[in-house]
Amino acid sequence: MIRILVADNHAIMRRGLRGLLETHADWHVCGEAGNGREAVEMTMRLAPEVVVLDLTMPELHGLDAAKAIRAAVPATEVLIFTMHESEELIRAALASGVRAVVVKSREGRETFERIRPILEDIGPTVTHVGPNGQAALMKIATNLGLAVQMLAFSEAVLLAEKGGIARETAVRVLTSSAIASPMVKYRGPFVLEQPEEPWFDVGMMQKDMRLALEAGRRLDVPLPTTAATNELLTAARAMGLGSYDFAIVFDVLAAMAGVSVSRDGHA
Repeated sequence: MIRILVADNHAIMRRGLRGLLETHADWHVCGEAGNGREAVEMTMRLAPEVVVLDLTMPELHGLDAAKAIRAAVPATEVLIFTMHESEELIRAALASGVRAVVVKSREGRETFERIRPILEDIGPTVTHVGPNGQAALMKIATNLGLAVQMLAFSEAVLLAEKGGIARETAVRVLTSSAIASPMVKYRGPFVLEQPEEPWFDVGMMQKDMRLALEAGRRLDVPLPTTAATNELLTAARAMGLGSYDFAIVFDVLAAMAGVSVSRDGHA
């Protein structure tokens, strides 16, 4: 699976492009950045395979961000997309080490179609999972795994914390341990600090989990951990935490365990 970071200062463009990218079973958007500096910092932390980077962004121009990313994380490929078709800009971008420059359309789908062949070329595999509808099922199966892993990680952190180990220490150890899947590495630290904007909020995750549970009933596949995780996310909404990234499931478990967590006034 290719992990992709989308960087654009327009939230609507980020979310639209993210939604289109994630229709592909082999692509996962691991984060969103709203400015160039944040794109560099998130790339250093998440080490995605690809960064899709807008050229004109606040705090750090796209070209400077691309150079910094290529210097700090050489294994990460950078795609720059821009509204400007200047040959000089394109030459400068390619000279900075980016994989490709894509002219951005005002329509997210058209931009996606321009990016897609480049991502397919970068990816180690492009998997045809079956006839129409099965790629969507594969994506739902992947997403339920993300939520269930986050729940298990939260349980481990809280068990360690109630036993006297500092939460920060528990997170550091677990994200460097045998359980540290790519998801745990980039989302585990959210138990310490949630992102300013949710990457995948509770409602979005519950939509996929409900689809997974319906598919499980239809296909006679029991999904007990999916059902349990979904109920805890329902509890998150009841606690007023529905607008947070689904990693907020940690806070639900913490409340049940009598452990204090502060999130913008929530305890």
